[in-house]
Amino acid sequence: MEEIWKDIIGYEGLYEISNLGNVMAKEKTVPNVNGTRIMERTLPKRLLKPQSDRYGYFKVNLYRHSKMTAKTIHRLVGVAFIPNPENKPCINHIDYNKGNNFIENLEWCDHEYNYNHSKDRIKKSMKSGENHHTTTLTNEQVIEIKKLKGIKRNFEIAIMFGVSQPLICDIMKGKKWKYV
Repeated sequence: MEEIWKDIIGYEGLYEISNLGNVMAKEKTVPNVNGTRIMERTLPKRLLKPQSDRYGYFKVNLYRHSKMTAKTIHRLVGVAFIPNPENKPCINHIDYNKGNNFIENLEWCDHEYNYNHSKDRIKKSMKSGENHHTTTLTNEQVIEIKKLKGIKRNFEIAIMFGVSQPLICDIMKGKKWKYV
């Protein structure tokens, strides 16, 4: 994929963002105080090194008029490259990877969609059923437990399988082991 660069809005002439999530500081001339003489020096064009914040999003520090502002890279890419005709407030990482700031991985969305999308990722990453590290039952045992509904009392079933009565109640009500 070809890397395309655009000026960052509000920082025109100072910084650029690419469709691949790279941030470039443009070449600029700044005053350099050396003893009693004031000279100028030129800072070369350079890629900025992003830093991860406490939530896992990558940010860069941008300077304008001696004031520093931290900006998230995914938002900079979204504002520069992704049309937002509905004026949605959030940028979502489609693949759940906060480090993947390529334009194809980003989309505008509302707060509710963004929240539900992250909730789905958590659900998908959680192990459940017999794959969970604390489970004492197998899928086959749960099927047997469900077959005993109405035939034996919950406390008897719990004793048979060596688990708690509340767990048996939750299985029978469909609160646990829903997919079996």
